[in-house]
Amino acid sequence: MVGEGDLLSRKPILGTLLAALAAAAVYSAPNAAAWTPEDARLAACDFATEISSYDSATLDDYFQRVLARSTGEFATSFAASIPSLRKSIQQVQARSWLETAECASAGGDLLRQRVLIYLVAIRTNAVEPEPYRQVIPVTATMENVWGRWLVSEVDSPAL
Repeated sequence: MVGEGDLLSRKPILGTLLAALAAAAVYSAPNAAAWTPEDARLAACDFATEISSYDSATLDDYFQRVLARSTGEFATSFAASIPSLRKSIQQVQARSWLETAECASAGGDLLRQRVLIYLVAIRTNAVEPEPYRQVIPVTATMENVWGRWLVSEVDSPAL
């Protein structure tokens, strides 16, 4: 059983430990530059590359890359759709890669940004073996999760 004297002798240790944890949190926290709209815009363009770059032969890697860049509602719905996406992509032996992506911040704050993405993907599949261009407008909501911008919502007619 711990007596009152034992608790009092542990207070300085507990206080020192809490101070060290607080200092470590401040030291390791992302700096202000990691919270800028420009960082959100760059993360959205990175996401555009990953969401539009897949090959029916390597889908596990594709799903992991997309999920690693997402959170919230989008991550949940994307993860739930993996079995049907896998089936449909493999059925037609689809491949896709990004040709270009233009991304622009549409406003927000330090924790949430909307980014407009205009991407052009080159796609091919067993039904249409000749590569074709697909222009895809996207509005992505980016959430700052511990200093990392992740996609939480996607609004697009083609994704």
